[in-house]
Amino acid sequence: MRISLAGPFYTSRSVVAAAQQTMNLIPEAVEAGNEVARLVLYGRPGLKQFSQLPSAKIRGMWAGPDRLFVVAGTDWIEVNPDGTYTVRSGAIQEMPGADPDPVSISSNGTQLMIVGGQNVYIDNGTGAVGAQWAVTGNGDTSASGLVWTSGPQFQTSWTNMPIIIDGADYVVGLVNSPTHLQVSSTSGTLPTASDVVWEIAAGGQVDGVTGGYLDGYFIVNRVPTPGAANDPGKQFNISALYDGTRWNPLDFGVKEGAPDYINSILCDHEELWLFGDDYATEVWTNVGSQVVNGVATFPFQRIPGAFIQIGSAATWSPCSAGQTVCFLGLDRGQTIAYQATGLQPQRISTHAIEQNWNQPGYRVNDVVTYSYSEDGHVHWVLNFWQQGETWVYDLTEGLWHSRASWDATAKHFTRYLPWFHAFIPLWSPGNTGVPTGQHIVGDPSTGILYTQNINYFDDNGLAVQYQRAFPHLINENQYGYHHRFELYMEMGALGPSDPSPIVGLDWSDDRGHTFNDPIARTTASDIPGDYTQRIAFRRLGKARDRIYRVGVTAHTKIALIDAYLEATPGFA
Repeated sequence: MRISLAGPFYTSRSVVAAAQQTMNLIPEAVEAGNEVARLVLYGRPGLKQFSQLPSAKIRGMWAGPDRLFVVAGTDWIEVNPDGTYTVRSGAIQEMPGADPDPVSISSNGTQLMIVGGQNVYIDNGTGAVGAQWAVTGNGDTSASGLVWTSGPQFQTSWTNMPIIIDGADYVVGLVNSPTHLQVSSTSGTLPTASDVVWEIAAGGQVDGVTGGYLDGYFIVNRVPTPGAANDPGKQFNISALYDGTRWNPLDFGVKEGAPDYINSILCDHEELWLFGDDYATEVWTNVGSQVVNGVATFPFQRIPGAFIQIGSAATWSPCSAGQTVCFLGLDRGQTIAYQATGLQPQRISTHAIEQNWNQPGYRVNDVVTYSYSEDGHVHWVLNFWQQGETWVYDLTEGLWHSRASWDATAKHFTRYLPWFHAFIPLWSPGNTGVPTGQHIVGDPSTGILYTQNINYFDDNGLAVQYQRAFPHLINENQYGYHHRFELYMEMGALGPSDPSPIVGLDWSDDRGHTFNDPIARTTASDIPGDYTQRIAFRRLGKARDRIYRVGVTAHTKIALIDAYLEATPGFA
């Protein structure tokens, strides 16, 4: 008889109800309705080493059409298509004791902004430099220079810095005194005017937790300072239009619908999402700036009614995935995964997944997420640092599975290697010259960048362990005598030099509470070109309630299609 093989990860609070596991296998619907199998399991993408960076601590990645930038440790690095790299600067602050210590990176088309270690940096093309708050004042101008009348007095450290005087760009050539400066000769001569406004980026470094880009503005949410006067934790600031080197401290908005801090921001589909760290999330949009009484208004406003009574469980959980926003929500103390289509979040986690996240001691606030599209699927990948676990939601199928690496010597799963992802559309995997696009992923523990591809079948030469625990097999709690189990999977795909896959079978007869560890019964399989080879196990004993579990250790393509069991019903 045919027994149920494919399905999502679903280990319930009581394993007697459900003990299904789906590790390193992606469930996919067979969209032709007249095939026998309606849902099959394919192996996850494999990895090939692309580059070894000088620091082991990869913290974030950003890709343009044909360029890749990475933060590793404190280094700001550009990586080339052949895997070589250039360290552009070493400025990016780390958070002591914070792992994996992610950064956010965004572009306005000519500049890159990096927000890391609670500081903001701008790369104008020559390396990342700390962004500084603007200081402003008034003065009188003439051919001899600028005379101070109000604001901070001039400092000799301003020499050679850009300065805006009466709306025009100049460069400080010489600071004669705290009340008089000259512009450089290459800037031209100052016209004579009285009581003009001047501005220079000479304040303290701009602080930020996360950042983004929307409609010409870089945007950051500020670092909270609990108990301090004018605590900016509910505040987000914007840069000048198309210029990340200019930050007026008065250009800010405030999350106002609930009293919690902004945990993180996300710019997506012309909307600015402000995720609270406890109570609520707000969505803002750019309505444009207008000049009122000679003063430009703040361009962002909250969308009427765009208020979600759910906070964010983790700073780095919000993610643009396909045409939607996904995040780990904090709803009355419970961690739940949501997918927002439009402005309406829908719960996508299952009771089984939520049971893992909400068990005592399970840390969720260190999760780092990313999304990617490959082979017709849109995946949202959630990596939990302390737990060493990876959960993946397939937006295309609406199903969950888990991922991990495999230690073949110790025979146990280890932390999944890809924690950060970038897709470079104009790159060519393997430098074939055909710009099909390349998925690059980063490991935060080793500093290694990998190329990820659905047509790679191991992890840089190391075998992948695929594992599936089936649904309960029970017939009114009566004994069944199990004679023969056959796993129907794709065969014959083995390369001439590839080691044979090892297929294993074990089971639980105590209603899902225990399995053999590791999987006990194994057999080698997959003769190259033998597409009709069969994998079968015999003399399987008797059980009232059995859960079969299949494991495959392989360096080759894996597709699990179906499973069959020969059994004789018994009596209670």
